[in-house]
Amino acid sequence: MRSSVDFGSHGITMGVFALAVGCASAPSPASLPSPPVVQVEYLRVEGKPCLQPHVTSGVPTDADLVAAQKRWLNRNYPDYRLIQQTHLLTLAPGVLKQAEEKGSTERDSLDLQTADGKRITECFSLVVETLEEGG
Repeated sequence: MRSSVDFGSHGITMGVFALAVGCASAPSPASLPSPPVVQVEYLRVEGKPCLQPHVTSGVPTDADLVAAQKRWLNRNYPDYRLIQQTHLLTLAPGVLKQAEEKGSTERDSLDLQTADGKRITECFSLVVETLEEGG
């Protein structure tokens, strides 16, 4: 015995209604909050071997720090050429699991050739210190 169900125009109406209800419950992209603007620049700090990130707003990602490095280099060495970049991680004595412990450092060391042919090395800290840490 064979049976069939004919939804006719009601099946189409139900499908459109379900689609409309599903779309109405999702927030529109315009209503989502904008991510906070991150502002970070590198500065020379007396007593520090590397340039230090200075954050004025937001929480920087690694990509934000790299972009700040490039801005600093372009301002200070227009038309520089990157020869080599080294990422260095130094752990504090006795620290094996967490590089964030006091005394640990993380930095990028960049060997450059300036527009006038000089070879130099610049060091950029990747550790963002908070006011509580004395930064």
